[in-house]
Amino acid sequence: MMNKAIQMDGQKIWKALLQPSQSSLEYRQWRDRLLRRRFWLAIGLAVAYLIIQGVADFYEVFVNAERLLQNLQLIERTDLLPLIQQHYTLHKVTAIVLLIGLSLLWNWRWIRKHPAMILILFPWAVAFIPEIILGAFIGIPHRPSLIMFMAQVAIAPVYWQLHLISQAVPILFYLLVYPLLGLASFAGQSIYSFSSIIEIILVCIICEVGVYLFEQSKRLELEANRRLQLCIHSITHDLRTPVMGSLMLLKSIRQHSSVNQPIEISQTEMEQLIQGGDRLLHLMNSLLIPQAFSYPELVLQCHSTHLSAIVNTVLKDFHPSLVKQNVRVNNGIQSDLPLVNVDAQQIGRVFKNLIGNAISHNPSGISLTLNAKRSRSMLKVTLEDNGIGIPFAQQETLFEPYMRGQQTQYLPGLGLGLYICRQVIVAHGGAIGVQSLTQGTMFWFTLPLSEV
Repeated sequence: MMNKAIQMDGQKIWKALLQPSQSSLEYRQWRDRLLRRRFWLAIGLAVAYLIIQGVADFYEVFVNAERLLQNLQLIERTDLLPLIQQHYTLHKVTAIVLLIGLSLLWNWRWIRKHPAMILILFPWAVAFIPEIILGAFIGIPHRPSLIMFMAQVAIAPVYWQLHLISQAVPILFYLLVYPLLGLASFAGQSIYSFSSIIEIILVCIICEVGVYLFEQSKRLELEANRRLQLCIHSITHDLRTPVMGSLMLLKSIRQHSSVNQPIEISQTEMEQLIQGGDRLLHLMNSLLIPQAFSYPELVLQCHSTHLSAIVNTVLKDFHPSLVKQNVRVNNGIQSDLPLVNVDAQQIGRVFKNLIGNAISHNPSGISLTLNAKRSRSMLKVTLEDNGIGIPFAQQETLFEPYMRGQQTQYLPGLGLGLYICRQVIVAHGGAIGVQSLTQGTMFWFTLPLSEV
């Protein structure tokens, strides 16, 4: 039972390393495809690296052996020449054998399903095992290959966690195991220096940060593409409904009319065509909203205003919807609050979007609480409901244009409401945010107080 529990914990840790919670399915699929495409490129580059390094080492160790022997005579260690030649031969043979083994291992279905394993096995096959571990057996210590660290990042700039593991193991072996084996020095000189250790650490940090930033940018790119696809789907759906309705109505009128006779349209049919045209025009205008509300194009007409007057007007407009959805409203925004210097129309739009979202994205019977309090030179406004809440993963991009959650992708609209709220609040010099746990959501924003 204990072994099974340990195995399950190990699987959970490995899964957390390979699939962090913030990674979307699209990103994980793209990442695995990248590793599969880069595998044979990595094999080819590794072979080229071994050939170039092998030619250089062969010249230094065998062709130019006399010069190497002279250098060893200066430190009175000519006995090291056969050892160095032996290590050169074993290093190249071991690396080639391990690369062949990796190529054969690639045909294993499990490895192809989890290509991230290659991130650990590949650099170890080329450098860690042939150089550092084999060097420990022969008695010739090697420091970790910085070239291999950088090449690994260039070929596969994903899974920064596994990059860290594949780098940490040879570094720890170099720093901890070599001294235990009595290999802290070679040919009378220490294999450690402060500058070399700092260099190794800095290269690793740069590699990890580079991979992390690349992954973040790719995640944002894929998320933007996902939102674009949802937006296109939403536009297509919203366009299809009025167009189909108008088209069916026109076909019906044509079917029931006589040839070469004037077509008569009833008042009801005319109203249906007008409503369809209005819906199309509204959708087209919605597509222009991001440009119209982009700062600094957004022009405000600010005046000293009682916030309670704006809120009361909005709540009055929403009264039928609030009654229909059985929403209980607790309005704590009273007239005794300080005046705010705002554009009443735009701030009313903010309240309409936030209250409208609370009504449409939650089941009926929720409570909606509005409050405001002074915070230095600003007035902080909060709108809180006890609805279903917003997943934490969506909160970071909630105010981006065309952002639609999983629960709202089939509702009408383009996902611009919260984007408009952010643009309006930022144009006023304030800030806006959201707090949501397992249940309930609280939106907050700040508005400038009037100087009067």
